[in-house]
Amino acid sequence: MKYTVGHFQPFSFALDLSPNPLLAKLKELADLPDGWRFGEGVPPQPPALDTAREIYRQLAYLRLKADAFPGVDGALTLVFYADERCVEVQISRNGEISVCVEEGEGFDFQEIEDIENASIDNAVKEVRLLAQRLDRWHLSDSFIHENTTKIQSASAVHASPTPATGQEYRLWMLNAFENTLRPYANTSNTIIPVL
Repeated sequence: MKYTVGHFQPFSFALDLSPNPLLAKLKELADLPDGWRFGEGVPPQPPALDTAREIYRQLAYLRLKADAFPGVDGALTLVFYADERCVEVQISRNGEISVCVEEGEGFDFQEIEDIENASIDNAVKEVRLLAQRLDRWHLSDSFIHENTTKIQSASAVHASPTPATGQEYRLWMLNAFENTLRPYANTSNTIIPVL
């Protein structure tokens, strides 16, 4: 789509109309038939679906890997993943929430936190912490280098042990200003001026 701002500045943007995989899965789960699990089970109930959609609406921008699983009794579980840690948000058929944070893989996992009678805000907070943890890990990983960078500055003027007064002081300050070198960034054996 193209829009015009003012009279002379046209701009365009792409609107992503592709269906969100998690929201599409929630819709599919809502359409499960009675007896969907070997003759037992009811589809997730509207309060559970509405709560799940609201939680995900507040977290979709994080673009974490997420999935949804139905419970036999009309409940629903949302799971958000980051590396070996996950946040499970269990939503009862009535929309009541509990949150569990786990770390590990398969049956080899450790429960980090378990919040019963949680709110939507509790669930959103735990998933945001999960995303921050993932961001910090990838951020720190990108800054591990063999060489380091440090800022140095140099001056051709050295301080005199005798205090300057009057005219000498003004000349000393002018000389210091003119002879001060710009700071440099030093990486390995290369010196690069900092602009």
